[in-house]
Amino acid sequence: MATIGILHTGAMGATIADALLRAGHNVLSATKSRSELTQERARLVGTKEVETLNRVFEEADVVFSVSQFGGVIIGESAVWDEEKQTMVTEEGIYPRAESYPTMDAAIAADFSGIYVDCNWVHPTNWEDFRENATLLNSYVECGIYGYPMSHEMGDLRRFMWLSGDDARSVSDLFFNDPLSSLVPIVLPPGVQAREFKEESAKNNDVPEGWGERI
Repeated sequence: MATIGILHTGAMGATIADALLRAGHNVLSATKSRSELTQERARLVGTKEVETLNRVFEEADVVFSVSQFGGVIIGESAVWDEEKQTMVTEEGIYPRAESYPTMDAAIAADFSGIYVDCNWVHPTNWEDFRENATLLNSYVECGIYGYPMSHEMGDLRRFMWLSGDDARSVSDLFFNDPLSSLVPIVLPPGVQAREFKEESAKNNDVPEGWGERI
């Protein structure tokens, strides 16, 4: 059994927490400063509330950062500065981030476990994001394909693309979930989760022989 932090228990975060709890792990949340809805999700799913990010980083072996769903920027996985941007997407999103608060908090806390980042990051930010991640003890990139359990199509299975040195260890956390509602797939060396997920979405298909499922 591992101790795992979920930052935070939004729609997808609660879905990950639910799978990990069924797999027999101790799951932590820190929702003291979050919305009532996020706090309620944590209560319903049954996480252990520790209130602050620092407590999560002190106690957890693994932390999942999943602060957003559907590409909506909420200012925690990345901070944007309009004046510093050189381009704007069709959706009006300024893709060049100046900082990554949740990851920065893990670095500042000298988090010694595995940091799993599940957030959407604009392709123009991938390299900056990964460079920042080198300051972590262990970084696993994650791309989730599918809907959270609260969505109208939440009964469908979700896939979690994983890349990084400790991707196998993260995959193994879900092994004992009897429902297998979130299926981790470890990508081969040299294949990065975010890019693989986006290519799969563009083609509406997953190439054969890519990655290993538990």
